[in-house]
Order: sequence, then structure tokens, then C-alpha cells
Amino acid sequence: MLPHWLDALVLALAAVAMAALTWRGWADPLVDFGREVYVPWRLSEDARLYEDVAWSNGPLPQQWNALLFRVFGPGMGVLYASNAFVLCATVGALHTLVRRTAGRSAALLGGLVFLLVFAFGQYFGIANYNWIAPYSHELTHGVALALGAIVLLTSWRERPGTWRPAAAGALLGLCFLTKVETFLAGAAGSVVLLGSALTAERATGLRGGAAWLTGFVAPVLASLLLFGLVSTLGAWPSVLAGEVAELPFYRAGLGLDEPALRLAETLTWASMWAVSLAVPVAAAWLARETRSTLALPISGLVTFALLAVAGDRVPWTESLRPLQLVVLVTLAALAFCAFRSRHRPDEGVSLEPALALGVFGLVLLSKMLLNVRSARTP
Repeated sequence: MLPHWLDALVLALAAVAMAALTWRGWADPLVDFGREVYVPWRLSEDARLYEDVAWSNGPLPQQWNALLFRVFGPGMGVLYASNAFVLCATVGALHTLVRRTAGRSAALLGGLVFLLVFAFGQYFGIANYNWIAPYSHELTHGVALALGAIVLLTSWRERPGTWRPAAAGALLGLCFLTKVETFLAGAAGSVVLLGSALTAERATGLRGGAAWLTGFVAPVLASLLLFGLVSTLGAWPSVLAGEVAELPFYRAGLGLDEPALRLAETLTWASMWAVSLAVPVAAAWLARETRSTLALPISGLVTFALLAVAGDRVPWTESLRPLQLVVLVTLAALAFCAFRSRHRPDEGVSLEPALALGVFGLVLLSKMLLNVRSARTP
């Protein structure tokens, strides 16, 4: 068995290589990302968020970036360094969760995919779709905080106590100060783990829940004292009043502008994926039943050949349309397996972390539920 630190080394080398390949090509300072530099600069010059500077999200990321500007001086390099730290925390949290639910190899592969595809890359005419120079710091900071909360609650399930759920609640309270959808996703994932603990052992679950709630309230109260009610609530009043849902931009993003068309596209791509995956799934079943060593390699070669022949004939930017269905089916399977293993304790299986991570992803996807797409898809 290779040492665990080797995973961290491989991920670190991948991050360094991608940073070198994409060096300072992460942002378009004139479109979108200019806002992410301008706002903290104004705040570092004693402007007030929501009063002197118009804003619609929570205060935490912009106030954090403003603090960095006060300490190190304003500049995009300061944000790049801070965002690199956020990226490392996110990859670490994802690796931890996937390793506990799917094994070390899957965790390493997942971390590499995240770094090689999403962390640094640019696939659009305008930059900002990466983690070093994001379109919205509220999203990247919020995801990191929410994942950190889920990791702590997962660890608490294995080693009961009060400080882990309290710290998880504090991270989720900080996430409340970022963006509505990241908080809802983190809260949903946290509720899965808290509810599972309460069901398994009521006393432990109640103590952990009380500690979690205390931790959650603390940063929210601190924000109320430091920044005021309007800044703390951010976009919540508009979201709860339904104003955001009525905007054409968000309706199109969700797919509600043409629901029948979007649903048809989703089902069409789901059928295509089902047919495409039939070969490797059949090969995996055959390999298990016959203990054949050739079924999987042959299946891989056939799949690769089909993809090579398809090439640009397939609109790959549309291929993620059924992703929400994949997550739903996966969650249903995980819930069934978790229920089954709970009634068979001798199996020693714990799938709650996978459920929490899946629910987290599904809630994030809900913002484009009928119109799941990559950055290049209009």
C-alpha cells in the first residue's frame, strides 16, 4: 500500500502544472471579474457595502478580500493567492469525502479531474469560469465552507463529541454569508448527516445538533453586529419575495423559459447516455460473473473507438443535460443501500457521507434544473 501523503503530492504537482500552463490567463479584468477587484478595493478605502457599493450577495467574501487588500495592498495577485488557498481547501474536502465513500483511488481520480478540468481551465470567450479568478467569490468561498462543514460532520459521526459539530455549524454560518444556493446545498448535506446521527443514537444526535446550531448562530450574530441586517441577509429578501425567480435571466438559466424543449433535450441525452453506457456496464457484469480478464479492456477499447469516431460530430457541450437525472438515480440507489445496510449492521457499511455529498450536488444543480449545461452552452 502506497503512503497516503503520495495522493497529496500527486494533486499538488497537478495543481502546480496547471497553474504554470495557464499562468495569469485566469481572468478578464474588463468583464465580470473587474467587479470582484473593484468592490473589495472600494471597501478597503472605507466604503460601505450595500450603501456606497451596490451588492446583492452576502458580505463575507468581499469583506475578506477587502481585508486582504488593506493588509497586502490592492491587486489581482492578492486575490489569486487567496483563491489558491480556497482551491486547496476545496480539493482537500472533496478528496476526504470521496475517499471515505468510494475509496482512495476514486478520491485521487476525482481530485485530478477537478484540478485538470475545473480549477484553472478556460473554455469560453470570456474568462472567469475557474477557481483562481471566479465570476463570484461568493460561490467558491461558499462551496469550500459548505464542504468543510460536511467533512466535519462526517468525522463527528465516526468520533462523537461536540467540537466537530460546533465547528461544522460555524462553517455553515459563514456559508450563510456568501450565496443563497451554496448555503442551501451545505445545509441540505448537513441535515442528512445530522438526521442520520439522530436516528442512530438520539442522545448523541441531540447533543451534536445543539452544538451545531450554536456554532451556526455565532457568525451570523457577529455579521449582524459588524455589518448590519441588510448586509447579513444579502439576497435572501429578494429570493424569498420571488423577485429573482421572475427575472428572465434566471428563468432561462433554470430552463423555465422553454420547459418542454429543455425537458425533451434532457430525456434525449439521457437516452443517448444509457445506450452508450450499456457496453461498459455489460462488460463489467460479464467480468464479474465469468472472472474474465479481457472483458473490461475490450470494452474500454470499444468505447474509446466509438468516442474517437464520433469526434466533433457530437455536440459535447450539450452532453451534461441529464446530469440531474444521474444524480437523482444515484441518490435513490444510495438511499436504498443505506437503508439496507442499517438493517444489516454486520455489513459495516456507512453511506451517509455519499448521500450528503450527493444531496449537496443536487441542490447546487437545482439552479439550472431543466437546463444543465457547460460554460460554453448558451
